[in-house]
Amino acid sequence: MIPQIRAATPIDLPAICEVDRACFDSTWPLPIYAEELVRERSTVRVATCECHGVAALICGSRVLDEAHVLRVATRAEHRNRGLAKRLVFGLVRRAQRVGCAQVHLEVASRNRAALALYRDQGFEAVGRRARYYRSPKDDAILMTLHLR
Repeated sequence: MIPQIRAATPIDLPAICEVDRACFDSTWPLPIYAEELVRERSTVRVATCECHGVAALICGSRVLDEAHVLRVATRAEHRNRGLAKRLVFGLVRRAQRVGCAQVHLEVASRNRAALALYRDQGFEAVGRRARYYRSPKDDAILMTLHLR
């Protein structure tokens, strides 16, 4: 079955946190995701499938005319199926619809799969934050997609 992309709900929070823990060393606790669900300027979307429930997630936020990708995660067994690509594309389309001029994100310099995904979506590297990530230690690549 093809995973469905939809807005996250409070019922999804435990599964979202499970995916987050599986993908990141520095995880977000459930209250942070719960807060993002109710913020008017935030977007939390999930890709769901019958076998695992939440297979992937994206969390983004809008500040004035800029969107920010805050979190993208995909369960290991669902990677390389285009879920993150669909989620990022959807967030970019939403940003365009609400009049955002740019979308920004940070990605670990060693995360080659994510870097390739973002480049394929049109993001460009615009900077670097040395030693931004603590575990594992890594630089953050700052990327921007210009929408106008």
